[in-house]
This record gives sequence, structure tokens and C-alpha cells, in this order.
Amino acid sequence: VWYPMSVCTNSRNQKLAIIKGMDETGNTNWAIPGGAAFKLHDFGFRGVSSVESASIGGCAHLVNFLGTDTVAAMVCAKRYYNASKISGHSIPASEHS
Repeated sequence: VWYPMSVCTNSRNQKLAIIKGMDETGNTNWAIPGGAAFKLHDFGFRGVSSVESASIGGCAHLVNFLGTDTVAAMVCAKRYYNASKISGHSIPASEHS
């Protein structure tokens, strides 16, 4: 239980910091994709110990953000939380340094 709660709490705090920064710098476009929903992307599958960890942690991230490359998280959201739509979206990324 601690892992998804930690991920969700962390991402919520990061979302609040992002929103504050956007607000302070004059952001007026809060609709998707201009708002905070895609400002923190989940690449968490790369650093976890199992598919189950990726599913649980990625699903917790999706509570606050829509950007993810963790397909297992979207499967988890659909299977266990009855997500009727696609719960996350990828972004075009051409390079990883």
C-alpha cells in the first residue's frame, strides 16, 4: 500500500508546484494540453523491479497526470478501476540522452 500512496502523493505535490510555477509565470491556458496534465511524464517502467510495480506506480501517477509510457499502468487502470477511456497518453519523443 505504501508504494502507490507514495507515488501519488509525490506526483500530487509536484503537480501543485508545477501549477504554482505556471501561474506565477502568466500561464492562462489551463485546458489540455496547455495545462499541467502533461507537464510530468511517467517513464517509471524503466526503474522498477517488476511489471506489477510498474502497473501500480504508473496507475498512481495517472491520478494526477495524463502523460505516460507505462502501458501496464493503463491496463491496471482499466482492469481494476474500470477506466472506460484511455487513461494516459504518450508524447512524441525522438531522443533519450
